[in-house]
Amino acid sequence: MEAKNNSTLIKNKLIFLVIMPVCGLILMASIFSVKSYQKHLNLNKLEKLVVLCTKTSFLIHELQIERGASAGYLGNKEEFYDLLQLQREKTNKRQNELYDFLTHFDKTSFNEEFNHNLERALKELEKLNAYREKVDLTLIDTKESIAFYTHLNKRFLHTILHISKIASNAELSLHLISYVNFLFAKDVVGIQRALGTTILNEAYLNKDLLNEFYNLTQIENVYMEKFKIYSSEETLKFYNRLLMGKDIDEVNRISEDILQYKHYDNSHKAIKNPHNAQYWFENITSKINKLKKIDDYLINQTNIKIQLLLNEFKISIFVFLAASLTITLLVFILGFIISKNIHASIENLFHGIEQFFKYVNKEITDIPLIEENISAEVNAKVKELNAKILDTKRLLDKDYKFLEESLSLSKLYEYAMEKSNIILRINLKKEMTYANKLFCEVSGYTNEELVGKPYTFIKYPDVSDSEIDKLFRILEAGKVWKGTLKNIDKKGNPFYSIATVVPIKNKSGEILEYMQIRQDITEVINLHKELEDTQREVIYKMGEIVETRSEETGNHVKVVAEYSKLLAIKYGLSQSEAELLKHASPMHDIGKVGIPDSLLNKPDKLTCEEFEIMKSHTTVGYEILKTSHRPILKASAIVAYEHHEKWDGTGYPRGLSGEDIHIYGRITAIADVFDALGSERVYKKAWKLNDVLEYFKEEKGKHFDPNLVDIFFDNLDEFLEIREKYK
Repeated sequence: MEAKNNSTLIKNKLIFLVIMPVCGLILMASIFSVKSYQKHLNLNKLEKLVVLCTKTSFLIHELQIERGASAGYLGNKEEFYDLLQLQREKTNKRQNELYDFLTHFDKTSFNEEFNHNLERALKELEKLNAYREKVDLTLIDTKESIAFYTHLNKRFLHTILHISKIASNAELSLHLISYVNFLFAKDVVGIQRALGTTILNEAYLNKDLLNEFYNLTQIENVYMEKFKIYSSEETLKFYNRLLMGKDIDEVNRISEDILQYKHYDNSHKAIKNPHNAQYWFENITSKINKLKKIDDYLINQTNIKIQLLLNEFKISIFVFLAASLTITLLVFILGFIISKNIHASIENLFHGIEQFFKYVNKEITDIPLIEENISAEVNAKVKELNAKILDTKRLLDKDYKFLEESLSLSKLYEYAMEKSNIILRINLKKEMTYANKLFCEVSGYTNEELVGKPYTFIKYPDVSDSEIDKLFRILEAGKVWKGTLKNIDKKGNPFYSIATVVPIKNKSGEILEYMQIRQDITEVINLHKELEDTQREVIYKMGEIVETRSEETGNHVKVVAEYSKLLAIKYGLSQSEAELLKHASPMHDIGKVGIPDSLLNKPDKLTCEEFEIMKSHTTVGYEILKTSHRPILKASAIVAYEHHEKWDGTGYPRGLSGEDIHIYGRITAIADVFDALGSERVYKKAWKLNDVLEYFKEEKGKHFDPNLVDIFFDNLDEFLEIREKYK
């Protein structure tokens, strides 16, 4: 009777277990539907806010231009009057568009903080006409005018900032945060335009204004860095592609010129203003217009993301409801069918499994097999299970022995790892939790001094935060990071390690901590640097020896090196490649070691036969250097071989033309000829600068790469500074 009651109880429990998931699914579907509806409302609200954000952004942009024009007008009425009037019309248009939108905008569905920010911004906007009258009558100074527009824009920017807080989607929220930081940076550029116009409208530079201009530059950099951190790769590519050109270069150049007088002492003679305010205003306005295009792009991306989220929401809720209904029905039907079959064998299986685990836990010395007293179709499975139990018994016996051996080996491996590697452990908060003895010896710190400190505590100053962030992003993704780490020891010296950084995970795949396993390579790095410095020194000396042999100044190789690096950077080569060319270009005439002194120092024009011998110095130099595997010497071989090739194909030794000539050869050709023409040689007098420049204009597209010649003339002042330094 008791067994029958137990059997009925088990059956009822099985039915209960079937009903519970069904109820749970229904409850989950209900909760999901409510949350989905709330999410849909939130997305619709956010869509309206983005439209408001767009209208506000358009108005801010026009107010930024009006701020600069007002500052220019207060400094120089004649130049800026027409521009200011035209700009006010544009601002009024955007203002009216915002007011029209707000008449249909339901503010009651948004929280008190948002409405408060919006109301404060609109109240400030009502003061605009009064301030315009003060500007027209010059009743306020430039500083007060800039402050008013800046304060007004800040009110609207804080309204947009609040919009970014409303987004519940993480990706969309990050995008809006990126956008807000960009708008703040753009507004700072607008203030720079107004302040720069004010500075340049004055006859003499004002130290206080220069300091303000410097501070604005720093603030712009901070906002732009935050914008880049939160931006997607696609956004950054668009930003970098758009924010370039001559106008950007001119803004940077004039800004640098202004900032170089930041530390100017007013007790000394006043410094005369070196630039034209109107020219500054036009170029920085061009920059702001490009920023406006980026602004429009970001808004467009926001709208696209919201639409994608809305579409995903519609699809997901349809799929969820359909799946929930199907699963609920299947669970209900299959549950009752399966429960009947399970009930008959469950007690017997319980007993067999109980005995099995007693053996596993070593409570009994042998495993009794499960009795085959159930239905025929189940018996086959019971026999199979009994066979597996016997197999498991054999494996367990074997594993117990293996486990003991493994534990012993594990302790030996741990000891060997600890003694032969530098080890540092870091928690998920990026705080150091353990440093072994070898790490303490290398860093000079004790374990107690390191534990609890952030990892940046041992970051060397020239290692950027972005590099550290990139390392941890890889680890947070569950991947292993391998590379070279540069840290600072207790004495302030750098130490280097080849490191493998591993995320330590639990059985569920959750990351518990990060372990760094390192090998100290500080001595190797220092020796490598010393070797590179020695290599560069030898190359310079070899180049100087060649020039001295031909009675030319040893400064020629230094000047050519500096010209080559500058032109390479302006052309767009990376900093490392520009440095490589700088150190390789002094070897351009190394082949002259094979030319007789009588030809090198001949004061008269060379004969055809003599010139053919002289031309061979390119091939000789290449043959000397071509077999080297060192990057500098490989680059030097290219320079020696191709620096006398000409764009139109009339050069030597191979008559290459156009871009078939390596960029190193094309750059060095301009650097070499520019210094050679302006310097006195045994066979000629030094040319006047105007004659040299005229020669380059004539040879553009003939002797020289036309693109490089344009870059050379665009940055002529910097080349002349180098020329003057080594004169």
